[in-house]
Amino acid sequence: MLVKSLLRFRHYLRPYVGTILQGVLFSIVVALATAAVAGLLKPMFNDVFFPHTGAVAAAVPDVPAAAGQPGVDDLTGRRQGILDGLARQARDLVGYDRSRAYILIPGLFVLAFFIKAVFTFLSGYRMGGVGLRVVRDLRADLYEHIQRQSLRFFADHPTGTLTSRITNDVALLQSVLGTPLAESVRLLFSLIFLFAVALLLDWRLATVCMVVLPVTIYPAVRFSRKVKSSTWASQSRMADVANRLQATIAGRRVVRSFNTERFEIGRFRQVLDDLVRADLKALKYIVLTPPVIEIIGALAMASLAAFAGWRIAAGRLDPGDFVASLAALYWMYAILKRFARFGNDLTRGAAAAERVFAILDREREVVEAPDAMIVPPFSREIRFRNAHFSYGGRPVLRGVDLTLRRGEKVALVGASGAGKTTLVNLMPRFYDVDTGAVEIDGVDVRRFTLNSLRAQIGLVTQEVILFNDSLHANIAYGCPLASPAQVVAAARAAHAHEFIMALPEGYETILEEGGQSLSAGQRQRVAIARALLKDAPVLILDEATSALDNEYESLVQKALDELLRERTAIIIAHRLATVRAADRIVVLEDGRIVEAGTHDQLLARGGVYTRLHRLPVDTAGSRRL
Repeated sequence: MLVKSLLRFRHYLRPYVGTILQGVLFSIVVALATAAVAGLLKPMFNDVFFPHTGAVAAAVPDVPAAAGQPGVDDLTGRRQGILDGLARQARDLVGYDRSRAYILIPGLFVLAFFIKAVFTFLSGYRMGGVGLRVVRDLRADLYEHIQRQSLRFFADHPTGTLTSRITNDVALLQSVLGTPLAESVRLLFSLIFLFAVALLLDWRLATVCMVVLPVTIYPAVRFSRKVKSSTWASQSRMADVANRLQATIAGRRVVRSFNTERFEIGRFRQVLDDLVRADLKALKYIVLTPPVIEIIGALAMASLAAFAGWRIAAGRLDPGDFVASLAALYWMYAILKRFARFGNDLTRGAAAAERVFAILDREREVVEAPDAMIVPPFSREIRFRNAHFSYGGRPVLRGVDLTLRRGEKVALVGASGAGKTTLVNLMPRFYDVDTGAVEIDGVDVRRFTLNSLRAQIGLVTQEVILFNDSLHANIAYGCPLASPAQVVAAARAAHAHEFIMALPEGYETILEEGGQSLSAGQRQRVAIARALLKDAPVLILDEATSALDNEYESLVQKALDELLRERTAIIIAHRLATVRAADRIVVLEDGRIVEAGTHDQLLARGGVYTRLHRLPVDTAGSRRL
């Protein structure tokens, strides 16, 4: 499962193959320099620290003397002869003078470390850059995939959860795909070359290493499963934190009005406590891995030292070879320890990858047909034909048949949950019908491209979304080529120009988050100006005047009456003044159309509309249906 999750990234790595190959090449140079440092320990020991080889030879006979022994020792003798021959050729090539080894060998040490440092930087920069770009591409794809989902998707995935996926989960992936990616490549090649050095110096020690050292990584493999499950739980709790944070900050006025600050603080602390418990469970296995590996590693190194000491005492191992081999094996052990730590990060990254790809694998419910066409100019009617829609198995619309003629203003009324907003959301394909169809001039909207379809429809909702940008940019949102004069004209039509010009910087005033520096009525008028500037032939007004006081509702209603004369408008409203201005009123109840007609016709019937009409007036003095 771990490998499968990480293999999903090959699509993101493919554009950077050239850079990755450069990083791998630089990593190979680093590994060779590391192996060279280990190899230089033999002449450092034999030629610099103990240059009088006679004393060493007297204590420990030279290994080639054993070459005449049968069996394995014949192989050892031949191997040593080959190595000595290669060493002589290398010395002749560089003009090696044993009497000056105390200068040359330390110099080679410095050169090897210099090369190692330079190419460590180069490999880290190149591979780390790949990791950063892959994370950028992944975040962009995740954001795009989320943006193109239907509204049903957002009902199933709270805002905090989606935010946590894009920020926290992808950040965990960055801990794998960033600098650790470069380090892991360097360590892998260093491990290979160090083992080659150990094998050439003394194959017996290397063989024992092949048996003993893998035991040291077993705890990391064992604990990684625990780390993965704990990380999954931790990221789920982090999503809960984000959801709680988003909900309480967005609803801060409600929290304060009900004096529930202490209650919300307590709930937030509880969510944080759940997060800490999940993190502590993962942390337990993460911090337990290194000491367990160190204990096993100490036993392994002690065994190797005892084995080497026995061979030195028996005259079968040169001390210089032993020092170099021991250094190579120690570095291999250190690399395995670092791999164990990286393995924990890799496991946590795999858990995050599964969560991210669970979002990316979610199929889009609203997709364009392969042969989708551009919407022709709207000319006749919009028709809902036997439209059914359900959410979570609960029917919301039950066979709605409704026709909106060009230029007609139709008001939708009904109790909360009757299906009004769901019905209008089918027009721009925020949802798709389960069965039935929505047609424009006789063509199913699913036959059109999404861009051309939504370009035909303007939308103003009760929940006004304004961005942290200038008022000009907010009104021109979706119409970037609109001239300042067009923006001003739209604002005038929505009766927003006056209050905008009263602001210190006029149309260049930067709005706070959500437009909180404006009143509810001002925000609504900016949203209406945005829809008017779009100049779409069809307008959806979903409680568009609900936040306006009577004075401005009257002004905006007059502007809408004039501007909608040649347009089709479908209006969801509760205020009687808004409803009465419609050409036709459609009453929904329990997902069905139960009545339709003019205000006077529906009152004369004495049905659902009459019952709604008899509701008391609101605090602004308007009757709400």
